Amino acid sequence: MSEAAKIEALSRDLLHTKLGIKENFDVQIDEYPKIHNLNSFGKQIVIQMMRSNPSFKGFKIDLKDHILSPHILFLAGTLCGNFDHMNTSPLYGFKVLDIGCGALSSYAPSPDDEDLLVHFYNDHPPIAAEILQILGAQVTGIEPRPHNKQEYSHPLSYKHKVMEFSEIGDWLPSAEEKFDVIACLHLFSRSDFLYTYSSPEQITDFFRNFRKAISPQGLLYTSVPLLPASPENQETNQQIFREAGFKVIYEGYYWILEPV
Repeated sequence: MSEAAKIEALSRDLLHTKLGIKENFDVQIDEYPKIHNLNSFGKQIVIQMMRSNPSFKGFKIDLKDHILSPHILFLAGTLCGNFDHMNTSPLYGFKVLDIGCGALSSYAPSPDDEDLLVHFYNDHPPIAAEILQILGAQVTGIEPRPHNKQEYSHPLSYKHKVMEFSEIGDWLPSAEEKFDVIACLHLFSRSDFLYTYSSPEQITDFFRNFRKAISPQGLLYTSVPLLPASPENQETNQQIFREAGFKVIYEGYYWILEPV
């Protein structure tokens, strides 16, 4: 089984659990040493982000059970080769664009009885962009929401650009260099994106912008526009990417594509 397929299999299991926490966590993670290392590394970043907000400072996280979200494991795990974050920067030289990267600011309402860790993740913090930057990549994250420094004092290591999704197509040609990786793993679950890009034709035009901005050997990581619940939806997804200039090289819960 390929590395991507292994991570996809684990991610698929975790997607059906609350924040990826399962009773057999240790047994499952130990089957994937690279994911285990990524999780241990990423937990520290999550804790630093949370602790920078006074609302979370008194919250104790069970480090044994806390795991990164599946899309972060999939993205970072398939990009890193021999993962050894203590001695190397496995993504050194990579230029990454994270669309809808998230922000350290309030997004979702917090019921009184909600788990604080669940609330933190529901606010869509920019964990993936932060992790990829610390692993050596040069990351640009685009998100309509700005950081709220009055809420979170965490200093970000990546370049955060506040931009509406409708403005991305006009901005991409001004980017100084082409990107080796473009990630947009949660756009199609966001109402602020779907308000602008609601039809297959509009979504195709959106991805055509990426085709112009990605390097010849670059990779596009994305969720799919339409749930593949029918052959018609599956064909529409394929057609969107085909007409936008991409070829699918990995198809699972998330897709990996390359320019053609």
